[in-house]
Amino acid sequence: MTDLVPQSESKVNEKWFIVGMAFLQGIALLLIWLWVDQLANARQYFNVILPLYVLAISFPLSMMLLASQPRKLAFSLVGIFSVIAAFCAMYIGDVSYMHGLASYNSDGFIWQFGFCMLVAWFIAVTFIEHYCQYQHWFNRYASLYDFSWRNAVKLITAGIFTGLFWAALLMLAGLFKVLGITLFQKIIEDVYFIYPATAVAFGLGISLYSAKQEALSEFKRAILHVLGWLLPLVSLILLAFIITLPFKGLGALWGTGYATSLMLGLLALMVFLLNTAYQDGKSIQYPTWLLKLANVGVMTMPIYALLCIYALYLRIAQYGWTDDRVWAASLTFIITIYSLGYAYAAFQSFKSDASKTNANWMQAIRPINVMTAIFLLVTIGLLYSPILSPMRIGVQSQMARLNNGKVAADVFDYSYLRFSGGKYGDTALRKLLADTASPQASTIKPLVEATLKMDYRYATATVNAANTIATQEALQARFTVYPKGAQVDKSFFEALFLEYKTNKIYLRCLHNDMATAMNDAKSQPNSKNCQVLAIDLNQDKLAEVVVLNQNDGIVYSKEAAGWLKTGWHKVATINLECCDEVAKTAALEVGKISTVTPAWQDLKIGDKTYQVKKL
Repeated sequence: MTDLVPQSESKVNEKWFIVGMAFLQGIALLLIWLWVDQLANARQYFNVILPLYVLAISFPLSMMLLASQPRKLAFSLVGIFSVIAAFCAMYIGDVSYMHGLASYNSDGFIWQFGFCMLVAWFIAVTFIEHYCQYQHWFNRYASLYDFSWRNAVKLITAGIFTGLFWAALLMLAGLFKVLGITLFQKIIEDVYFIYPATAVAFGLGISLYSAKQEALSEFKRAILHVLGWLLPLVSLILLAFIITLPFKGLGALWGTGYATSLMLGLLALMVFLLNTAYQDGKSIQYPTWLLKLANVGVMTMPIYALLCIYALYLRIAQYGWTDDRVWAASLTFIITIYSLGYAYAAFQSFKSDASKTNANWMQAIRPINVMTAIFLLVTIGLLYSPILSPMRIGVQSQMARLNNGKVAADVFDYSYLRFSGGKYGDTALRKLLADTASPQASTIKPLVEATLKMDYRYATATVNAANTIATQEALQARFTVYPKGAQVDKSFFEALFLEYKTNKIYLRCLHNDMATAMNDAKSQPNSKNCQVLAIDLNQDKLAEVVVLNQNDGIVYSKEAAGWLKTGWHKVATINLECCDEVAKTAALEVGKISTVTPAWQDLKIGDKTYQVKKL
């Protein structure tokens, strides 16, 4: 009995420690939120906000998972990791923020950083726990495996518990609200309650694992065993694709544009299922045929890895590095280590006796898993530093292609620098703008100016209207009037120019991506790329004016009362999405223009008119 008391007290102390750390985490997150909420432009301070969130989340959560380990040692090791992660957060927060861009342009960087930090944190906590218990980073593979899956189960359990906790609170508030009592609703909607309560609930969820450790461990083993039976399916997919590929050729593979992503995903799934099937290698409860099939499938993994490397090489050789390709190369590097290591282990197993196959496999796969986990941890850290920054590498590569003449200045993707290059890209754009000595300066300058005015990636880049369309006459000169010989009242163009200058109308024919900027760069500011049609559409014997705006048409009619300054106003729109632009222009040129009475008249019931459309 005397041996049980200290253990019981230890469990109680561990539970209170977890709850205490969770409460402190909730308070820290609350304080950060209160500060951020007061900022006029929080994104401007991402280089401070992100590190604070990293520290407030990673440090307490790590200590909760390591509550059973020596506190002082765990505190030191977790502190070192959290500080390194905070510096990575500071870096990405600084280089990803661009003044003047909408928030969603940097949201992708932040979510990507969050996911990568989650992966790095999970790996680091596993190694830290191993070191705290054995004073060695990775000499006991079975313990590393157990720590990683145990922590995963803890986090999943805590997440489910927190979700149910909030579901119960919401039902409580809803029931009392029915009775006219809103006190509980006001409490749970208060931010001063939300942060501490959520953190404490999550901490309690983590502490539940200790109380039900045996049951949850059995549940984990059962889930992993079931997942392992997907291994033969994935192995068959690997084999079937490799066998079919020679008959179809690599051309079909490269033609998709996403084959590399599919192959990397398939390899990652194979790695996951192999580890769920073999677990820690102590007891493999699968039939021999399944293991043999898995071994054959594993030996095809290097072929897939080489295909991914070759596909990536072709893209980089043709288009240079981008941030996405740096990430793809990093992922391919990690997957290649797994593929080569696992294939070697599978090959060794075939050389061994059947009775020793499983043991030989696990003896070979253990160091591969440990080594790759370390490589992954280090790679993530380097990617979020100036050393391997995808933004820096991508911008430098694209600028080198432009400067070396590998891509023409008038087709270069300047929007990549603005929206994927972060501060590196912004600096590059402004250097291009300031470089007046370059032979291509006259071409580059208007394109860069247009790009710097873009608010989001796929917006249309336009040249300053003051430089191109400063007067009503200049606007009118950009239009061709149809039918040939028809006249449009000058007052219409006065009205259109007023709408254009006040941004009440967006004329796609003037802002077709980079077309306007390119025309200006080539000294063709008055190219007639807009179409206007004069035709009577409502049978009042007065011609309406239709601006053909690529995918739609805008119908203008002149009011006799002249209640607008010019007397012109929009009265209808026309859907032109179904039309072939070339065929439409050809028909306009030869005068094939007419009105058609609808086959089905509109239906009017009372004061409401319903349009009848043929199915």
